[in-house]
Amino acid sequence: KEGRISDHGMRGGHSPDQLKNALKISGTLRLNGKSGVVDLILFNNRSGHKIPTGIPTHRVVIAARVFNEKGTEVGNKEVFIERILGDENGRPLTSGEEIFLNAKKVLKDNRVGPKKKKKMKIDVPISGDFNELSATISLFYEIPSPDPTLKKTRINFNNIAIPLYRERFPFMAIIIILLIITACLVTYDIIIRK
Repeated sequence: KEGRISDHGMRGGHSPDQLKNALKISGTLRLNGKSGVVDLILFNNRSGHKIPTGIPTHRVVIAARVFNEKGTEVGNKEVFIERILGDENGRPLTSGEEIFLNAKKVLKDNRVGPKKKKKMKIDVPISGDFNELSATISLFYEIPSPDPTLKKTRINFNNIAIPLYRERFPFMAIIIILLIITACLVTYDIIIRK
């Protein structure tokens, strides 16, 4: 159609929509002493390759933030899904040029394979007072920045909120014990009446 310009963008690994659709995330939050423990499951359900893919300077950042009941942040931590290559001495290589010229070893590779699930645990140290906790998880695709004044560009592609998981075992255990005692008393009463 005249006057219309077609989109020639390469909507692959840098597209927030593609990333959000490719990598699903779910999680729970529990308390362990003075740490909020975020248990995550990442599922690469639509990509035909590992996430992240491409040059090893690209990585996925998982940013966990924990809040008290007033909405005040009481802890945060970042972890990375990435592939790190090293030279022959085991020194991590950080630029594309170094990687192409000097890569000899894989130092780390915790990427999520196609149709694979990855479980992760993030221990977030907590400071301050709280009665209730909740967390948010943000996923960023981090790539070298075209702006020379910046080291990395982060593309946010998913955010989820996680309430504190409350164990219901004590309450349920009491209910079950009461039901068993009631059943025993009813059975005993029936037997004695005969």
